[in-house]
Amino acid sequence: MGVRSMPKLVCLHGINKGDQFEMKEGNLTIGRSPDCDIVLYDRKVSRHHCTLYPRGKYYIVEDMNSTHGTFVNAERIKGKEPFREGDKLRLGQTSLAFSEKEVGGLVEQTATDAARDLEEHSFGFLIGEASGKVVSAHGEKPKGFFRRLLDSFSSKKK
Repeated sequence: MGVRSMPKLVCLHGINKGDQFEMKEGNLTIGRSPDCDIVLYDRKVSRHHCTLYPRGKYYIVEDMNSTHGTFVNAERIKGKEPFREGDKLRLGQTSLAFSEKEVGGLVEQTATDAARDLEEHSFGFLIGEASGKVVSAHGEKPKGFFRRLLDSFSSKKK
């Protein structure tokens, strides 16, 4: 059997991007204050922003009355919410992913998720929507390369 790695939070976006924070045993506080277990250098993160409480294979996340709120998978939490492997936590302008994988595995999984999203939503349809937004914003289709690009994908709708 392989050695199970320590769960961690991997910073995907923000000033701490690329940092990994091991989720050691016990409650973990996250915020800007140096006395937090996980310190983030994001001015939109409160000094004591949220706390993670271990519950077996997952955690409970609780917002500590932060100014800008705590989000799990893009949903602002109210009270306490479960936080499991693969979930994303957003505090201020910082996004963190809960993973037991090494960063390479996490990046590979994120790429796989993006590819699945493109398959589930017609890429041509999305490009067509983008083309429509460009036209409505500027009054006409873009010229040259961008027009050919938008036209080629717009004609391949499902």
